[in-house]
Amino acid sequence: MRRLIAVALVVLPLNSALPASLETGRRAFQVEDFATALAEFRALATAGNTEAQYWLGQMYDAGLGLPASPRMAINWLRKAADGGHAKAQRVVGVYYEIGKTV
Repeated sequence: MRRLIAVALVVLPLNSALPASLETGRRAFQVEDFATALAEFRALATAGNTEAQYWLGQMYDAGLGLPASPRMAINWLRKAADGGHAKAQRVVGVYYEIGKTV
């Protein structure tokens, strides 16, 4: 019985879904696999990762892997900026400067 439990504990993690990975999202983005990048970034962004929020905002802005949405872009970029993400702060500032905010 103990051996069965030990085997189950070793095999179980192999069958469970891997957590979202920022590095996986970045690699997918670089090779223009936007569906994978979107899935990785969205999961992390929703959990509060400011880097993923920044990239998700960029994807919404450019319409990469989903329809372009200035409203969603600025929403995610503001979250990242509010979390202290320097690049997002700069982009949000530029959005305000050119009147791109919604």
